[in-house]
Amino acid sequence: MDEEIGASRTQLERLVSQTDYRLTDIPGIDVVMSAELIALVGDVTRFRKVDHFLAYSGIAPVVMSTGEHETRLRSQFGRRELMALFHRIASTQLVTHHKTKEPRNPEAKAYFDKCLGDQAKLPKEKQDRKVRKKALLSLMRAQARRFYNLMKAQKLAARERRAQEGPGVA
Repeated sequence: MDEEIGASRTQLERLVSQTDYRLTDIPGIDVVMSAELIALVGDVTRFRKVDHFLAYSGIAPVVMSTGEHETRLRSQFGRRELMALFHRIASTQLVTHHKTKEPRNPEAKAYFDKCLGDQAKLPKEKQDRKVRKKALLSLMRAQARRFYNLMKAQKLAARERRAQEGPGVA
């Protein structure tokens, strides 16, 4: 079974390397997550703005307001698989090493703590679940924006490279 998993991972690495995207350079993103993101998004340049990408992924903020009270919620629309993938990505990047207690992605952890505010100093069990959930959603949006910008830049650079090589090159 381990041999089959290794062979599948090797084949997946080969397929991901044939795309225009290089996402495994980001801490916490392995070949499987990269391949899943590429498969779910496809050509990222079809989204004109990052907001369109967030809406497609189901993590765009929706404003609910009554009078002076305004609440931002997660959209109920969008691609559930993509939303779940961004949840896994955000959660993976917050994981800390069991011995060194260092987070997998220190930038993501700092952003998450900033979103938590004063609650970041409390132990996880004492933090308000709603605040923690909103902070995770905020991190998911930030990661989605980062991936959109990275994927779009890499796709446009690959198109430019192909255009310079000439029309006969596939």
